Amino acid sequence: MGKLVRDVKRALSAIDSELRQRKQKALEALETFMQAFLVIPLTPQVWTQAYLRWRANLPPFKELDCLIAESLLAFLQRHRASLTLFLTLDVEDFDHPELHAAFRQRNTLPLFEPREVIGEFRKFYGVA
Repeated sequence: MGKLVRDVKRALSAIDSELRQRKQKALEALETFMQAFLVIPLTPQVWTQAYLRWRANLPPFKELDCLIAESLLAFLQRHRASLTLFLTLDVEDFDHPELHAAFRQRNTLPLFEPREVIGEFRKFYGVA
C-alpha cells in the first residue's frame, strides 16, 4: 500500500508540475497577444451602460453584443485617430441606424464586409 501511495503522489506531482508549466506558457502567450493588440478594459461604467442598453431593448439587443458596443463606444470617446473603422461580420446585430449614429458621433465608420476596409484604406491614403 505504501508504494501505491508514493506512486500516486509522484504522479500527482508530475501532473501539478505539467499544469504549472502549461499555465506559464499560456500566460506568456497572453502577454505576447496583449503586446500586439490594444485591450479595451471592461469598466463598471461600461458594464452599467451595456446593462441599461440591454434592458431598454436597444440595439444590438443581445446582452454580450451590448457589452461589445458599449466597450467600443466608451473607448472611441477617449481615443481619436485619423481613421477609425469598426469591422464586424455580425450584420444582424450591429447594422442598426442607432449604432451607426453612435459610431458617427465618434468619427468611426462601421463596416460589415472585409473588402470595405480595403476601400476605406485606399480612400484614406489617396489611392482609390
